[in-house]
Amino acid sequence: MNYEQAVQMPLSIDDKVLELGYGRGNALQYCFDRVADGNGVVFGIDRSPYMQDCALHRFALEIAESGRLRLDHAPDLRNLPYPSGVFNHIFHVDLFYFIHQELMLEVCHELWRVLRPGGTVACGMQFDRLKKLSKWGVLEESQWDPMRYMSCLEPAGFVGVRIDYNSDSKTGEYQLIRARRPETDKAFEDPDETMRELELQIKKEMMVAELMKSRRKLTKEELRFLDEELPGRSQK
Repeated sequence: MNYEQAVQMPLSIDDKVLELGYGRGNALQYCFDRVADGNGVVFGIDRSPYMQDCALHRFALEIAESGRLRLDHAPDLRNLPYPSGVFNHIFHVDLFYFIHQELMLEVCHELWRVLRPGGTVACGMQFDRLKKLSKWGVLEESQWDPMRYMSCLEPAGFVGVRIDYNSDSKTGEYQLIRARRPETDKAFEDPDETMRELELQIKKEMMVAELMKSRRKLTKEELRFLDEELPGRSQK
């Protein structure tokens, strides 16, 4: 399913693309091959440390030799480890079913934040398979109701929210929820703000790494610094 979804993205060789929940990494491989001759970079993020470990082994050479593939672990999709306006495309499959509804809008805000103006987000689904999972008691139908997700995309700032119905000879029928960040964004046009955010995030990451290594307690000043909002987040 991830592969069919990735094929439909308008992915150019210089784009930066993020997959949420990359699993075995088949779509990561496809995207990596697409950007291999350009300046694009493929990012993948997963909640599971096990899946991250599997993908790190699979793509060990690509990560070490090309610098065009990065895999990250994030238990909370409301706080993605990326600066604002990084990605041209974000895509995922079988993800929003497991996000609590009260958190969905915050997750959509975060996807909006890390997308470039004009960037796209796509979510792949297969209703027939999901109905079987509900019949077997694996999922409640309310969990995979596409309106749970679509109803939060527009309030988060996305436009062009729609669901497309597609068919593939191998996969069968599947659905794609699509949306995009508006082309015009005055905040994004301020390069100084983008650099301030990137600098602040790097400083925070370095401080966290040092604290984990030393295992010492946080000072009040350090705690206030870590609680400081990134510029791109404070706009929301």
